[in-house]
Amino acid sequence: MTYKIIDNIATADIAIEIVSESLAGVFADAAEVVLDIMLGDAAGLERSVSHKLDISAESSEMLLFDFIGELLFLKDARELLCKPANITADNNSGQWHLSCALEGELIDRDRHDLHVDIKAVTLHQFKLEQIGNEWKAFMILDL
Repeated sequence: MTYKIIDNIATADIAIEIVSESLAGVFADAAEVVLDIMLGDAAGLERSVSHKLDISAESSEMLLFDFIGELLFLKDARELLCKPANITADNNSGQWHLSCALEGELIDRDRHDLHVDIKAVTLHQFKLEQIGNEWKAFMILDL
């Protein structure tokens, strides 16, 4: 996992830069950094609940944006913290598609110390691009 948190981008927001060798890796790293920001360390997250996710978008950027939005929706609406498994992301005739299993657990206030609540991912400066053999993403999360 390769990501870094960038300071001094915006007040009450946090900027993230992700670099991965694959598009699926960007999605996995994005989920990991979201959980790490909220929990401090997501390594101990159990995988006792599973949720199938299939989403489509017109671009890889919007697919990543929608994916992060879905993770935040599940946290807020269903109190579910989850990581993706078995990620496939591809472009089929101009339509981007992501399929994965989201595995995690319900928020337990006794076990999960939610340090920061991420409200949303923003489109401001949002970027996902393939440069050579790497995929690079930049995003700002609204806290």
